[in-house]
Amino acid sequence: MAGRASIPPPTSRRSTAAPGQGQGLLQVTWDDAAGVAFVLHPQGLVLETLEEVTLWRDEVYAKLEQIERARGGRFPIVVCLDGVTIRPNVVAEYGVVARGYGERFASGLARYSRRPNGVGQMVTVAALKEGFRANLFTSRSEAIAHALLGHESSIKPRP
Repeated sequence: MAGRASIPPPTSRRSTAAPGQGQGLLQVTWDDAAGVAFVLHPQGLVLETLEEVTLWRDEVYAKLEQIERARGGRFPIVVCLDGVTIRPNVVAEYGVVARGYGERFASGLARYSRRPNGVGQMVTVAALKEGFRANLFTSRSEAIAHALLGHESSIKPRP
């Protein structure tokens, strides 16, 4: 397919971070001006094995916990899916992790991708299977506005 970058081999996607430093799979930052935490994958992310989903889960939870402590509770979260690839064989596990961090940390949750691709559809399906809305937008500003609406707009608790 012309113009599409190939996915790097698994060894180039692995972090060499020392234990306790995180894997470097994502960045989580609090933005005072926007009033939300941003979850970004600046180096790209490919989740294709359960081990990779587990590493990603551990890192996202650790980084969200830091913001939770600093903020004193739940907070709005905006996730950028640009550069993220989730293989079909792990999409269900991805959904479980996303639901878990949404329920634990998020007062509102939204996702966006400026370059729509197949991951958006997979995230939507995984979200619906886990019982919450996908909240997937094509602009950062729409995602921020949605996340700031609060938990009723974003996360549907399990019965």
